[in-house]
Amino acid sequence: MKNFKNQRILKYAVLTILSFVLNPYLEAKVYGARSDKKFYDRLMKRPLGVAMFYKEDKELKKDKEYRIKIDQLENMFSIIGRQGYYKEGGVQFIKANTKYDTIDELAQSFSIKQLPAFLLFKNGVALKDAQGNHIMLTGWVTYEQVENFIRINLKDDIEKNIKRRAEQLRQRREIERLYRPYIYWGWGYPGYYPYWRRPGWGWYGGWGWRYGRCW
Repeated sequence: MKNFKNQRILKYAVLTILSFVLNPYLEAKVYGARSDKKFYDRLMKRPLGVAMFYKEDKELKKDKEYRIKIDQLENMFSIIGRQGYYKEGGVQFIKANTKYDTIDELAQSFSIKQLPAFLLFKNGVALKDAQGNHIMLTGWVTYEQVENFIRINLKDDIEKNIKRRAEQLRQRREIERLYRPYIYWGWGYPGYYPYWRRPGWGWYGGWGWRYGRCW
């Protein structure tokens, strides 16, 4: 049993180190919320959301084993949340500590009976199953369990968002390519120039800027 615990601790230590090594290449972030208002402010910034409800206060921190488990859970959640796949897929990751009153009330409104608990959101609304119950994952779960939970329930929406984002970027680049300014050389030509200081016939030659299609 002791060896199993040591293996789990080692696994999360390795994952934590990898998260720092890979951090420059990963763009998504995990945010904390101390109130229901801040929770929804964060949640509404993206079309999809994953929230982790847990409790960590001064009294619970005195329990060394509990503190280690919470630290491991937070590290695991942060590693998952920093994946570029979820950033591109429009997923917001939020940690919500129920030691704050409004967060505790929020957890109760979602019928959370056990902590830690993971909930999924779409357009700010918690997902429910066919029976009308909130879809959630509870307990001291593993990295793989959280990943599977997210992908089973949100994969289709994530893929749609990735495709939509890629198309938007393609269109934006096309617009920039077509209408960016570029320098052109102007061939000289004779003519009458009424707007010079001394209007009269003359010759023009030079270069300038032009906005338009670049071939």
